[in-house]
Amino acid sequence: MPSYDNNNIFAKILRGELPSHKVFEDDKVFSFLDIMPRAPGHTLVIPKAPARTFLDIAPDDLAHLIKATQTIARAVVQVFDADGLTIQQLVCFDAVVVEGSFQAAAEKLCRTHPTVFTAVKNLEAQIGVALFNRDGYRVTLTEAGRSFHQRTRVFLSELGTLRGHAAQLAVGGRLIVPVGPEGEQQLVRLTRREQGIERRVLGPVSFVPLLGGLG
Repeated sequence: MPSYDNNNIFAKILRGELPSHKVFEDDKVFSFLDIMPRAPGHTLVIPKAPARTFLDIAPDDLAHLIKATQTIARAVVQVFDADGLTIQQLVCFDAVVVEGSFQAAAEKLCRTHPTVFTAVKNLEAQIGVALFNRDGYRVTLTEAGRSFHQRTRVFLSELGTLRGHAAQLAVGGRLIVPVGPEGEQQLVRLTRREQGIERRVLGPVSFVPLLGGLG
């Protein structure tokens, strides 16, 4: 396993070598506003003890980190009235289900274990439902969690399609769509213009591939 890099960005912030907008600090944790916030009040909480992942940090330091994160999260919710769900919470929830554990989900998402754990915990608190059974070695979905996950997968799938479609509209792209009274499939180029979207039919086709860049 690679050793801890004393020159990583968070180590430099802790040493004061890089600027940050401090939210909270004690002898074990340091909290500051994210430089590229996903939402107003987006706050990071990091341990002062050098640790690359959840596996490296001492249990006492981890316990203090989780408690501090919860305290800060509650303050952020109160100040910013942040009572809605975020896409990141749903992404973290889905990753835990697919990967079977918080640690595996954190590694998949390139995030820390506490970040993923807190995202899911906040999600459960906001919807008022326990999504996981945490009694065994591996977390398992509750009955409500299974139902919620089914809807989450649908939402994330639609979101991915929407993002791809938006990217095509932004730069001009090609889509294969059904047109005409009998649903004839035609290759259409969509190009953004000042007055809206211009559609130009390039020709009929006999199949419909997945949405995506077709050249």
